[in-house]
Amino acid sequence: MLFGVRIGLAIFLVTSLFVGAASAYFYLSSLESLRAQMRERVLDVGRTSLFLFSPEERDMISILDRESARLSLFRDSQLPEIEPGDTAASLTPEQVARLQARPEFQTLVQTLRQIKNGSRPAITQPGPLPQAALDPEHPPVIRYAYILTSLPEVPDRRILKFIADADYAFEDTNENGVMDDDEQPTDVGQLYGLPSPELEAAFDGEAHVADEYYEDIWGTWLTGAFPIHDRRGQVIAVLGIDYGVDSELNVARELTYISVLFLMAGILLSLALSFLVARWLSRPIAELRGAAERVIAGDFGTRLTMRRSDDLGLLAESFNAMMSAIQSSARKLAQMLEELEKLNRVKDEFLANLSHELRTPLSILYGYAAIMLERAPGKELEEMHRAAEQLSAYVSDLILLTDLETRIDIQRSPTRIRPLLDRVRNELAQTAEEMQITLDIDCDQSLELSANRELLFSALRHVVKNAIVYSEKGGRVLVSVTDANDRITIEVVDQGVGIAPEEQRRIWDRFYRIDTSNTYSVSGVGTGLFIAKRVLELHQGTITVTSEPGKGSTFRLALPKSPA
Repeated sequence: MLFGVRIGLAIFLVTSLFVGAASAYFYLSSLESLRAQMRERVLDVGRTSLFLFSPEERDMISILDRESARLSLFRDSQLPEIEPGDTAASLTPEQVARLQARPEFQTLVQTLRQIKNGSRPAITQPGPLPQAALDPEHPPVIRYAYILTSLPEVPDRRILKFIADADYAFEDTNENGVMDDDEQPTDVGQLYGLPSPELEAAFDGEAHVADEYYEDIWGTWLTGAFPIHDRRGQVIAVLGIDYGVDSELNVARELTYISVLFLMAGILLSLALSFLVARWLSRPIAELRGAAERVIAGDFGTRLTMRRSDDLGLLAESFNAMMSAIQSSARKLAQMLEELEKLNRVKDEFLANLSHELRTPLSILYGYAAIMLERAPGKELEEMHRAAEQLSAYVSDLILLTDLETRIDIQRSPTRIRPLLDRVRNELAQTAEEMQITLDIDCDQSLELSANRELLFSALRHVVKNAIVYSEKGGRVLVSVTDANDRITIEVVDQGVGIAPEEQRRIWDRFYRIDTSNTYSVSGVGTGLFIAKRVLELHQGTITVTSEPGKGSTFRLALPKSPA
């Protein structure tokens, strides 16, 4: 991933997280504040409503509570099981009608209707308040107002009892011709399964507001429960009100929309900001990368033109200073290389000329030594003949070495490998005999490849000779050939002194020769492996070595059967 993209992504993630956290905090804190205000409003309405109950009306609550208990159809052991929020009648219809006709009940109903109608948008005129039809467009903020008492025989207050309700009569309040569930009457003495803990807390003397809303066809409501005390300060009942919170919830929905819009705008802004900042930060990096690529391509005159006072500007100055030093060193190195090339050319020309000049007198010397040795055999003539033969081989190698360094292509022809290896064995037979080395060849007669016969012979001769002269006396050298995947692999394995790891890379250099006490006394000048490696390269092949000091070496020559 590009540096600029990573920077932009990091900035985008950080800013998005910040905007998201800020939006969530704004929404949650605003919603919590709104909830707290709604709860306080319900508490204020409930506490204010308690002042509408005079001491006489509070006595009326106690009278109705006692009378409904006296007339109840249930005794202590006969109370029904009522699920939370469900109701059950404890009085007969006739008993309900007589109690609800009493002035105490009607007085309490009027007080409850005052509490309810006081929350309508329109001003209510003084006088008796009927159970009016509900205006769907302008409903009262307080939907229900009622009074509940506890049952002495139920100490855990799982069952309560209705004493009065603002809407107690059968009436089609929404005028749809059907008695809906929320239009069913709430009779005096009706038992009620405890629906929420706030009612129970109110019986303990605490004003309480529910944490959750409930909804019906008229809206969303928040229930509050407020204790009603008698003249002695004892809690005798609870005032329950269901307060409408649609307007506040509309504000909450608006807060949701605002928070989402704020979040989306923040994300878009962070995306644009991250793009601009990433582009601003990555531009000098891109310039530096481009300059580095030009330097890799060989343009040491590359310079950066950043006019900045920050770390990137200092980096650009350091880069320019480094390039000046590199350019200066490159000039000196180029001059040194040019001089070395001249020296190499002079050396190569000298070796080539010397080799050609030595070839003729060495041939004459070798010929005379052979004639004299034939006419008068003797040890001195044998040594002279051998020395002339070795000098002639060295000169031939030098000529071949010079030729291989400049050659880029070779002439190929179908070449069988076994005859080449037999020829190598014949030529090195005397050397192997002197070293008491057994030279074995494992090669199928039919193996063939496209190669330059003489060059490949020279490479094989040098590798096999190298294996012989670096072997212990009485050892064995094995040359094996395998054919697999259109490649010929020739392995030359000896049991010699081996090659140290630090020298294995240098054995392919020109004129490099490992100096050990076990080597053959006239083993060459260090051109053999260089020639072998160059021949393999011209054949599009490879030559490698696996060796361990004291355990011998294995040279592997891999050649394609035909050129690519």
